[in-house]
Amino acid sequence: MIYLLHISDLHLVADPQWNNMKNAILESVRETLREVPLGEKLLVITGDFHNFIQDNFVYAEEFVLSLVKAMDIDLEKDVFVIPGNHDVSNNIPGEVDREALLDFIKRNPEKLYQNNRIDKLLECYKGYEEFVKKIGIYNETDGRKPMTTHVRTWRGKLNLLHLNTTLVADGSEKTGQMADTLTATSQEIRDELRRGNLPCIAIGHNSFYDLEENQRNELAGMFLQEGICAYLSGDRHQKNRKREEKSIVLGEEKGTVTIPNVVGYRTSAEKTDK
Repeated sequence: MIYLLHISDLHLVADPQWNNMKNAILESVRETLREVPLGEKLLVITGDFHNFIQDNFVYAEEFVLSLVKAMDIDLEKDVFVIPGNHDVSNNIPGEVDREALLDFIKRNPEKLYQNNRIDKLLECYKGYEEFVKKIGIYNETDGRKPMTTHVRTWRGKLNLLHLNTTLVADGSEKTGQMADTLTATSQEIRDELRRGNLPCIAIGHNSFYDLEENQRNELAGMFLQEGICAYLSGDRHQKNRKREEKSIVLGEEKGTVTIPNVVGYRTSAEKTDK
């Protein structure tokens, strides 16, 4: 049996609520996975490693390392992460104001792929890239950029498609989010997903139903063709409450094909949580 721990939206700050929650999480993980051998458990974190108030990854680094130790897993082999909207900077070094660029793309989504706009947006994830490389999830010689669309394989058992769904996230709205679907549907990504004839899942920060409609259709088509069997995300801070959004319909021509749309809770607790 494989154990997959999926958490999201750490939003970490130093306070008593988080101290209690952290202790409860680590104790539960140690107890649950105590007898599970290495190679049968993995960790997926779907973004928002820090809170805007703090604006750095210090607490996230401490917690992730503690969680990996509690799970008794390998950082580079068993941990899979994706950036959230809290993990992106609004300033593009030496270039254009990100807010102005986002405003243009939202009004003209078809122009996302023109004039190197995606490359400019990806420049805003330098802090996130440095964080995941510093703690060892990605190594310095890995040619894959942790904020781009790419595929990683877990111990020859599972392929994970990483979708950065926060390219146009500005914290003001949940819906209409965008990923690099041109790369996600490319032959290169398809070849990687087919490698080893393994089960495949996709991970992103935003719920599938918070993506821009055309992109949902593009991804659903690829998910069906390449056998993606689940989509894991967060951002909403609560599980799906709408029955119809608990799954993704991929095709109906030869009978309805659906996969789970798993939205994770926020990990850190606040006084206003119910």
